[in-house]
Amino acid sequence: MQSTPSSTPGVASRLAAFLRASPSAPAAYEKRPEGKLVWLHVPDDMPTGPVRELCQMLSEQFDGLHCLITATDISRWQKFDTLTVVQIPPDQTAAIDGFYNHWMPDMLLWADPVIQARILQKYKSGNRPMFLINMPVIDLSRRSYRRNIGNVLGQFDQAQVISNVAAERLQSLGFPAEKIAQVLPMSEMAWPLPDNEARRRAVAEALGPRPVWCCAHLRMSELSIISNCHHLARKSFPTAMLILVPALNEDVKEIIRILSAEGWRVLRDDTEKPIDRQCEILVTNGPESLGIWYRLASVSIMGGSLNGPASCDPFEATALGSAVICGLITFPHGARYRQLANGNALARVEDLSQLGNCLTNTLAPDKSAQLATAAWTVGSEGVEALSQIIELVQNELQPEPA
Repeated sequence: MQSTPSSTPGVASRLAAFLRASPSAPAAYEKRPEGKLVWLHVPDDMPTGPVRELCQMLSEQFDGLHCLITATDISRWQKFDTLTVVQIPPDQTAAIDGFYNHWMPDMLLWADPVIQARILQKYKSGNRPMFLINMPVIDLSRRSYRRNIGNVLGQFDQAQVISNVAAERLQSLGFPAEKIAQVLPMSEMAWPLPDNEARRRAVAEALGPRPVWCCAHLRMSELSIISNCHHLARKSFPTAMLILVPALNEDVKEIIRILSAEGWRVLRDDTEKPIDRQCEILVTNGPESLGIWYRLASVSIMGGSLNGPASCDPFEATALGSAVICGLITFPHGARYRQLANGNALARVEDLSQLGNCLTNTLAPDKSAQLATAAWTVGSEGVEALSQIIELVQNELQPEPA
């Protein structure tokens, strides 16, 4: 039987694209906020974390400033109800005019290697500042705009690139070298968890010089693995102390029962009672006080990364100086685990039977210090990258007096 037009492969997607670009169906935008508006256009693979942090830092730095984020695919941004995120208009005059007439942005930060000529030319016609930020190598794969890309790029006031290759590509397209600055890439950042200093000092005094390690967000399915690791670690470090932080508060009593039955000296964390120096495992009442335990533990195993279903955030540990050990499961913090792995700033175990040996090796003071220092560098790079962008905005909004 002959296929009908509606079932022809590709027809539905082409029709949907045509309807999205139709001038008869203008985009319905929310009300523009009053005051200065910085427009930030990002590629679809940009991590959401640093973009959210940038918007928050800009709004805190400049009174009355708001951010507008655009992308081609905005589906992953829908969960952030505090951000203003809209789809970039299609390459069509009516849609672009409608976008500008509504939003009237005061500054453009363009982070996408795909240079969309028409919408950028329209923006620059208003004689407003525009910058390339976090720029990888400019994409030249689209023949439709390749001929005019040099003219479009020439409209940008400055470019922040993340590699020598990106800088060379811009210069080959006629962008002045004196307007190019190589910077660190935008990346996920490590922010320290809150801490109860008085409580931490009391615990540290009670523990003394004992080696301390932590298992954060422990899942019940991982308990036997962690118990075996502690047995092995104590062969090399007989006074080692394990701090268990269950992912779920309701698991605390069962964890204590199981560990006690195995012969461990287990203590439940109690702020009203001092910690017994004979204690071998301290079980906390859940992750609410993790800021204390990460500061005390030289090494932390990431719960959920061993058996799932989801890992915990490794940057919470590294921001407080604890070296990270993880298994193969990194969802939903894959980008952060990759950053640490690329910086040689974590220990990853593919075979869980080797976890105990990995823990023992990492508990050695020189090894844990090496990983913690490398992780701190990785986590702080994201902050430095955003600071460079904020300085760019500040120089434009608050120029030095002549």
